[in-house]
Amino acid sequence: MTNQRVRPPRPLAIIGLALIILGILWVAFIQPTLSEEVRRDAIFLGAVPFLAIFIGILLLFIFSIFVAASRLNGVVALQVYRPIELAIIAGILLGVFGMFQPWVMWGYTYGFLLLLISTLAFIVWSHITPRSE
Repeated sequence: MTNQRVRPPRPLAIIGLALIILGILWVAFIQPTLSEEVRRDAIFLGAVPFLAIFIGILLLFIFSIFVAASRLNGVVALQVYRPIELAIIAGILLGVFGMFQPWVMWGYTYGFLLLLISTLAFIVWSHITPRSE
């Protein structure tokens, strides 16, 4: 079996960026032109920028997972892969502990950030296959 590298789906990144730009332009130019009555009655028009930006961010995250996996699959040794995976899991556990401890507020703040970053890192890292020995 040949080790062919799959090219990242560039339209995914282009569509993601276009949706984010559309959401920003909608808030800056279209939303101010709508009357208060239209904004109040047409709920979907208020949701357009949120949905566009949210879906754009998701598409860019999917694209980044694809790029990371296509570049690192079969490259990272198992001796390197496992400690990184365990460190990410430890970050998730520390983040959960920081969020639910009752003593200090900064534990909640930094616990949430640690949990968010560790969860995103775990999603990316779980799509990478270590090199077979």
